[in-house]
Formats: sequence, structure tokens, C-alpha cells
Amino acid sequence: MRPLISVLIPVYQVEGYLGRCLDSVLAQTYPDLEICMVDDGSTDGSAGIGQRYVEQAPMPVSLSRAEHLGVSHARQRLLEQAKGEYLFFLDSDDFLHPQTIETLYRLAVRHGADIVQCKMGHTGEDAMPPMDIDNPDERVYPDREQVMVAFLSADSSLRVMLAGKLYRREMLQGIRFPVGRIHEDEAVMHRIMDRAEAVVTTDLPLYRYYTNPESITKGSFSYARYDALDANLDRIRYCYGQGYEFFAKMNCLYYCVNCLDLYRRTRLEISPADPHLPWLLEKYRAMAAYFISTGLPEPGLSQALRGWMEEPMVGELPSYFATVREYWHMGKGELRAK
Repeated sequence: MRPLISVLIPVYQVEGYLGRCLDSVLAQTYPDLEICMVDDGSTDGSAGIGQRYVEQAPMPVSLSRAEHLGVSHARQRLLEQAKGEYLFFLDSDDFLHPQTIETLYRLAVRHGADIVQCKMGHTGEDAMPPMDIDNPDERVYPDREQVMVAFLSADSSLRVMLAGKLYRREMLQGIRFPVGRIHEDEAVMHRIMDRAEAVVTTDLPLYRYYTNPESITKGSFSYARYDALDANLDRIRYCYGQGYEFFAKMNCLYYCVNCLDLYRRTRLEISPADPHLPWLLEKYRAMAAYFISTGLPEPGLSQALRGWMEEPMVGELPSYFATVREYWHMGKGELRAK
């Protein structure tokens, strides 16, 4: 008998999309599924739609309602309620190819993988493109060291997003999402990946990431975006604590880029006199000075970082992901400090 797999769906204000999402789970070819939903205080018809599936669906479906505390709280509740040996997060405005779960589970068994990730295909339509399911074009990271190099070096297709991955249950046990914050993926994924003894990715775009303009990550700019800085700091501290010193230092650059991006967006989209601007600039200056002091940045990057200390609005920001890949291949670091 195949193991039970729990599909975990946080729900908030998605009455126009939830039915499509749930129908895509009901259409899965993998037979042993349960659907768990937590409604995060929706005020539209989302909860009613979810309840109809609880009553009518031909597989176990549960729906819990909670006050509006954000997606992190909903995901934490989902982890507590799920009964499956494997877990799969699905956002409620997205949907799946009918063979998504079966394909990911087959790859997990074939390679003894703790995590299997499929490609996310961005779409603004309901249509599912044709796919050659029998040729998943998988990439295998067969041990913890290769997993962490691939993830931390940004030199692979491994994503920071929680959704679109099949997890062996143990990978998520004890994980605590930052309740009341966004960027919860960035806050926890480094911890999850560091538990995995093997990870597999497939280039099949089995997960259809719907471009919903009302989504929290696609809406207008707000101070909630500042949560990314706390997620960055946690990754820096975690990497130092685990001996991943090169990646801890490189994530300082990521923090710097985020500070500058937040500064610019706050100034342009909220107000050039916003009271958060000096705070952001102070944080940028401190982290940039530290990153320069590590000796990692090339002279041109160091010069640019110093320039932004005084002129944060001028010039194109560096790509963190391109830079960390470049520096890794230049031999500037190693996975763990000796």
C-alpha cells in the first residue's frame, strides 16, 4: 500500500480560484491523498467553497477556520493537522498537473529522496501545457553536502519557496514558521534543506503558479516586505552556526541588496520623507561595511557598496544570485569552514 500524502493548502480570499485548485488535487492519479485546508479568516466565499469540498469530495478533506494571522500561522496549523507520511504545500490560487503527486512520489522512491521539487510554470491561464511525464529530466543531489552546495550557492534550480515540493514528513517536524510575518519561505528553507540526505528536482512544470494580482506577494508595496530582512539575518546566523561561513558572508550581500531595494521602493512608492528610510540606510551601511571587511567582494563591488552608503538611489543593484555563483566558481569559499 502506498503511503498517505497530505496536500496542505492555506486559504485566504481566493473564492475565484479555490475550486480550480481543489479540482486539480481531486484529479491526481496518486490514489492515497488527503487535503488539509486552513482558512485564514477569509471574508469572501472561500470558506464556503472549501466546506462544499469537505462534504462532497471522494477523498478525505478537512477545513479549519482561524482568525486572520497570516499564511505562516495557517501553514503551522496545517503541519499540525496533516496525517501523511509525505507533505506537499499548494497555494490556493495555484493548481497542479494531474500526475504531479504521482511523479514526485515515484522520484522520491527511485532515489531515496527526502525532498522532490518540480518546476513552477508561471501562468495567467487555466490551461495545462502538454508534458512528457515519462521523461522527468531529473537532477539528483545524493547527499547532504551536495544539497547544501546546490541550495546555498544558487547554482541549481533549487528554490526557496515551500510550495511545489514533496517532503518526507520528518523534514518539516519541529519547523516553526514566523507567525505574523511574510517571507516565511526564506525564513525556514535553509533549515529544511540542511536536514535532507537526498534531494531531486524535475524540470517538468507540474506546478502551475498562477499570476494572481491580489496575492500578498504580488500586491502593492507595504512595510510587511521588511520581514525579508529578518529572514536574511536568520539565514546568516544559521550559516555561521553550522560552519557555512562563505555562504554566511555572501548572504550579507543579499541583506545589503534587500536593504537598498526596500529603501528605493519605500522612497518611490510610499514617500521620500518616510521615517523608515534612515533606519534602512543605517542597516545597509552597517552590513555593507561588514561585508567589505570580510575581503570577499571584488574591488568594483566594494566601491559600489561604499558609494551606496551615501547615494542609495543611484545605480543598478548587483544580482546576489549571479554574484554568489561567480564567487563560488572562483574558489572564494568552501561549504564548511575547516
